[in-house]
Amino acid sequence: MRRPIRLNRNFCRKLWPGLHRGCPDPRGLLDSGISDGEANEILVTMKIQGVFKTTWSDRFPETTHLLANRNLAAAPVIIDVGASDGSTSLSVMQAVPFARYYVTDRHVAAHACVTKKGIFFCDDDSTPFMFANRFFVIYNDPGDAAWGQADIVKNLFAGFDMAKCRDVRKIPLMNRALLPRLGDDVRLERYDIFE
Repeated sequence: MRRPIRLNRNFCRKLWPGLHRGCPDPRGLLDSGISDGEANEILVTMKIQGVFKTTWSDRFPETTHLLANRNLAAAPVIIDVGASDGSTSLSVMQAVPFARYYVTDRHVAAHACVTKKGIFFCDDDSTPFMFANRFFVIYNDPGDAAWGQADIVKNLFAGFDMAKCRDVRKIPLMNRALLPRLGDDVRLERYDIFE
């Protein structure tokens, strides 16, 4: 990533109110009152272990249409592998009758670790993938970073220790509209296709 250090969009708006620059503030995911749209805008900017959590609703309209118009003897069990935030799964659920739907992804939740510096976002293995404070959003991706940024990123994340966090909260990395649908017929499961 060429620019792993980004300005926090909330900070940019305070300086330049009409400017739509900067990275959405992932700390917003800790706000129980966050709207579905705001949460989804944050989720699509998350990069975890080299992969952005990017998707959108009705991503495969032709496939969804074909599935919806099949005359099956019984409602199918659908397994969506690599569902990202589940937006496409929601589109399929609305169009296709099903007996059970499994929404799976490697990263269905993260841990938000509050420190004096800001908040680190970690995967299930306690590996930090993102940091945010009121000024910056920083990705743990120093690979091909612009001059000077790689060292800053490496030093920031090398100093992370989950045991030193003031507070650790688990947050869903899924579309907020999917969460109320979960139950016996709709399951959300962590699954890594490469394991």
